[in-house]
Parts: sequence; C-alpha cells; structure tokens
Amino acid sequence: MDGSIGASGEAAVQDSVFSSQFLLVPHHFQGGERISIWVASYDPDPPAVHLRYRQSVEADWHSIPVQFLHKVPGLIYSTLSIPVLPGERYQLQLVQLVEGGEALLQRAEFRARPDNLSEPFTLWYGTCFYEPADKGALASAFSSLPDVQKPDMTVLGGDQVYLDMAFTDQSWSYKPGYSLKLFSLLGLMPVRFIRARLQTLFSRAYRTAWCGGLRPVLQQGATYFLAGDHEFWNDYPNTPGFLPALWSNKLRRVWSRVARDLFHAYQLPDRVTYRQFSVGDEVSFFTLDTRLYRGKGRDAPFASAEALNACESWLESLACPGVLILPAPLVANWQFKPGSREGAWRVDIGWGDHSLADTGQYRDLVSALNATTQDVLIVAGDVHYNRLAQVELNGKTLTEVVSSPLSGLSSAPAMPELEPQVFPDRPTDNIAAPVRYIACGEARPGSGTPASQNNFVTVRFSRCAEGINAEVICWRVNGRGEDGELLREWGEQNILLRHRVTQWAGLDRREPVDTGA
Repeated sequence: MDGSIGASGEAAVQDSVFSSQFLLVPHHFQGGERISIWVASYDPDPPAVHLRYRQSVEADWHSIPVQFLHKVPGLIYSTLSIPVLPGERYQLQLVQLVEGGEALLQRAEFRARPDNLSEPFTLWYGTCFYEPADKGALASAFSSLPDVQKPDMTVLGGDQVYLDMAFTDQSWSYKPGYSLKLFSLLGLMPVRFIRARLQTLFSRAYRTAWCGGLRPVLQQGATYFLAGDHEFWNDYPNTPGFLPALWSNKLRRVWSRVARDLFHAYQLPDRVTYRQFSVGDEVSFFTLDTRLYRGKGRDAPFASAEALNACESWLESLACPGVLILPAPLVANWQFKPGSREGAWRVDIGWGDHSLADTGQYRDLVSALNATTQDVLIVAGDVHYNRLAQVELNGKTLTEVVSSPLSGLSSAPAMPELEPQVFPDRPTDNIAAPVRYIACGEARPGSGTPASQNNFVTVRFSRCAEGINAEVICWRVNGRGEDGELLREWGEQNILLRHRVTQWAGLDRREPVDTGA
C-alpha cells in the first residue's frame, strides 16, 4: 500500500554505503502521467525493501513495498509504476527497514515527461560500452556534464554488454576477442551444460556493467533501451565468421535464448520494442528497436511488422517535428549494390556487419520518412564513430546524429564515414537527395589503427521563433580540459526543426508554436 513519510523522515535514513546487491533504474515514461521504475536484486532472498519517491526536498516521501516478481539466473527483479506531475523532478530511494530507521541502498532521480517546452528537454544518447576498457571513464564523464545538459531522457542505444567478448575473453588474448576461446568446443557439450555455463558467464557480464561504469547513467533520467548485436554476438542473428565456436547451430540456439532472457530482464522487461511519446504538441519521440527481431541474411526484416507499422503511422501522423531514435544509422551504405562484390562477400561470410540499408524493411522506412510532412531528427549509434549529417528531403529537413562508442573495442576501430553522398544509397521510389556532412569526430592520438574518440551526445530541445531548436553536442568520454571541464568532440550544432504546414482533408493546418512571449 502507498503511504506517506514526512519530510523529517530523511533524518532517519542511515548514512550507509550503497548496496551492490540492489539496482534502481527509472525506465520509460508511461501514459496517464506515470513512469516505470525497475528494481532488482542479486540476493535471491533479499530483505524487505521499499521504494521511496518524492517530488522535491521539501515534499513528503511516498513509500511502496517492493515485491520481486520475476527471476532470471543471478537476478530477481520487478517493475513498479508511480504517478508523477508533468515536468516535475523526482528523487528515488531504495531503502531497507533497520533498527532505528532505514538503510539507504540505492538512489536515482528523474524529471517527469513535461507537457510543453516552457523549459528545455534534454536527450542523452550513447552506444557500445565495452566495460573492461572503460576504467571508470564513463562514470566520470557523465558526472562532469554541466547541469543544463543532464538528461531528462537517457537512451542506451545498443551494445550495453559485449556477450561475445565476455565469452572469448575467458582466456588470454593480445586483443579483445582474439583468443583460443574463438575455437571453443562448448557446442559439443549437452544443452544443459551449455545453458548453465552461458548463464553464469553472461549474468556476470551484465552485473559488471550495471554495477560498474553504467550505474551513474542508469540513475539519471527516464531510461530507454535498444538492442545492439553484441547483446548477442557480432551481426546477430547471422553466423559470425570470426567466432568458429558459434558455427554450431546448437550453441547459437542456446546462446540466443540465454542472452534474450537477460536482455528482457535487464533492459526490456515488458518486451515492447517501440515506444512513442510527445512533449505537448511541440516535439514527438519514437524509439524503434532494429535488432531483436531481425532476420538472417540480406533483405531480412529488421523489426516486427507491428513495430514498423507503428513507426510508419507515427511518421504519417506527425503534426510537429519528430525525433526517431534507432540503434544504427539510416544514412548508410548499401553493401550489396551492383559492383560491391568484396563488401558483399565479407558480409555474407560473417566478416562484416549488415547495415540497415542491407535489410528488407529499409526502403519502407525511407519511404515513410520521405512522405512525412515534418522535420525529423534521427539519433543513432553502433558504428564506432560520431558524425552529424543533413538531407533536404521532399520539402523538409532530415538530420541524423550518430554517436559511438562509449568504450570502444581495440579490435573494432573505425573513423567517420562521410558517405554515402546521396540518400538513400539503396534505390527507393526514385528518392535521391544529397547528403551534407556537418561535423565528425577525431581519431584518438597514439591509437595505432585510426579509431574514434569514445563519445556520447546530448540533444537539448528548446523553443525558438521558427519552431524547435535542437542543440546537439558530442562529448568526449576520455580526457579533460585545463580546468577539468568535459571536452567536446564537436559542440553546439543548433538544428532548426520547423513546424511545417500540413494539409489534411483539403485544409491547411499549422500547429501553433507558443514562443513564451
């Protein structure tokens, strides 16, 4: 039962060390002015704990007893839904009742979804976190963000864990992913043995990331998760050529099931692969997972029919600027175009990755973007570089910001691809628009093979006279300025998202913009 605890109850909370046995993460905004809260424990028989929340430091605490209703190997968890007021900031605490008061186990904070842009709304986006190489850099960088850039919406867009690296890194290697484990004979063992071994290994990888470098990111803002291929293995679900151990059909089946169970537990407990919400009638957001339901081979689907239809319907009905959030770039090379024999061959044998342009639903999404009447900002990652590109498409502007990696693999270096020059690279309904590349990152000094700086982006949405200003900044994870400030790969690219005139039922309609005057 919900209950209230007076503000003076703060004094009764003991100044305890946060427990590594518990996790507390604000998840996605829900309809009806609510937010989903994820609570988990590594203790299979935890003590009684309560979730406490309040609107401000002066407000009373509300308390909800936590019941852990779900279980996967190494973790028990549950999701709760709490009521919120639009745009207000909330504190969360996970507490345990002890003699003389309460012990503080974990804390988090978030801002409820606002119903207008009278105050700016900030999105944080990052992908590709190889925890063994991080050394605390992401937590330090995230904590060093200026207060005005702290996220209202946090998106981890994929590769939050590298389960294939967790497998191969079991034995020594001169570079992550290159070890004798590549040739493991685990696939010859009984299914029960394989399952138990992978459950132990993968659970450890998730725990290390969630309790390590990702913890401060998970504690700030409403968090949205998209799957990358390394939540399974490189270029999932295609057979990876570089990992002969996974040439075994039996091992791939067990591996996929164990990895999917953990992904659902940690990142997507309600198993919904797309979400949509709006900030009033000023800007609308849509997150679309393009990995969990991807098929094998070229021209396979990248999402369920339901998810793609929902995205197409959202684009069709947009009456204000839109923000489409993906795991991987839409401005991408089609690797199977005529004449691209070497690239196509490498991808076919599992030594390259299928881009979104290589999938069967790519042209459907491009056509829907071409048909929408509103400016759209795409946010994507996965490719181990950062860049900002723009296309003038059918009377409106399409802008794509790419950010990756948070903590890069030394075995997967990459520098920004300033191509294709025309969007889309794959012929689609006679659509062809030149691509303008506005910004891109630099290589890490002394990295041998050129590799992008570790990075993440923030996008701060605010009102302006012509519509919405999206201030995009790409931040470096590693390194600081002379005064200790967080360095920028590139900064303050102000993207104008206009409220375009639309025609419905033969009538012109313009969405009003309240400039706050």
